[in-house]
Amino acid sequence: MVSEAKNAIEISEFLSVLSNEFMHHSGYGVYAYLTHQTIYDFYQQYALAKVPVQTFARKLVKEHFGS
Repeated sequence: MVSEAKNAIEISEFLSVLSNEFMHHSGYGVYAYLTHQTIYDFYQQYALAKVPVQTFARKLVKEHFGS
């Protein structure tokens, strides 16, 4: 049960950082652009990537907006 709680915190932190990046770039949070499933898929990619969450989120936003 502890690992489930840890994953939930990690997902919420990922969501917060990702949403902040979208908000900074566009003025709208991540849910204005991506579905729940897409965000979860990106979280799974992040978990395997072994890079800082901020780096991963910035890369996703840049790719999404083509900048």
